[in-house]
This record gives sequence, C-alpha cells and structure tokens, in this order.
Amino acid sequence: MKIFNFQNLAVVTLSLGCGSQPRQSSAPVTPQPEHQVAEPVETQVSPSSENSAATEQPPIECNKEMLGAVNLSAEDAARRFGLGVTRLSAVTTSLKEPIEVCGPPGQRAWLTLAKCDDGSTADFSRDGSVGSGGRCAGIIDRYLAKCPETEYEVFMDMYMCGPDEEL
Repeated sequence: MKIFNFQNLAVVTLSLGCGSQPRQSSAPVTPQPEHQVAEPVETQVSPSSENSAATEQPPIECNKEMLGAVNLSAEDAARRFGLGVTRLSAVTTSLKEPIEVCGPPGQRAWLTLAKCDDGSTADFSRDGSVGSGGRCAGIIDRYLAKCPETEYEVFMDMYMCGPDEEL
C-alpha cells in the first residue's frame, strides 16, 4: 500500500478531446521558498517588570506545516514572545506582537500563569480570531483577561510549536 504525502503532490492537468493540445502557460513558474524568515518585531515590556525581555524580537524560521503550525527549533522556541512573563501588566500584546504558544492548552497555561497585579489569576475568555499576524503570519486569537486593576486584551499566536510540542 502506498501512502501519499500531499505536501509534495504535484497537480497534473490533462487535456482530453479530439486533437487538443496541452495548453502552454505564458507566465514563468517561480519556485516557492520552503520557509521564510520573519522580520524582527519590537516589544513593549514594562520597565518595572521582574521579567527581563529583549526590546526586539530576533528573526525566526517560519517552517509552517500544512495545517498552520510553525515548527520552531529549540532555540527559537526558547525565545517565544511572552515566555517567562508572570504578570499581565508586564507585557503589551497586539495583532502584530502576540504571545507565542503551542495550541489551545498553551494558551490556557499562559493565561493561568500570567497573574494580575495582586497575584490573583485573571478571569479570561476567548474573544475570537482576529486575523493573521505575528512573526509568522499565523491566525491570531484575542482573549479578554479581567483583573481587579483592569481588563487586558491578550493577543495570542497558538501556532508557534517547539520540537516536543504538537497542536
């Protein structure tokens, strides 16, 4: 039994009929790159935060799988935006600069670990998908996290998976 790898499947068009010739395309075929390197993204982190974070995110390899997951190297996974943040007030997120995690369990874990200023866990809810963004142009989800001090909008890219993670 032969198993097909659909990522490498080439589509062949056949022209059938009396005396018909295959149609020639006038446009040149341009090979598509297997991956692209995202541009660095500046982050805004509260200077009073106990979490140290770089002010600029380094480029990463956006090795996307067919269903949207980005297979990060161990080094890139260790540099995901939002990793190590322990307070919601210590990080500013946006469609362009979302928290980077792997899968819905990663989203929930991050939101549970990032605390309100008084140390309590925020009451959070998913507000929906808001379009593509982040360093690898993934689908971004917006969560609302209610704390005693304010309600935070937290943008999250759940497609940034490290070597031992799966969606």
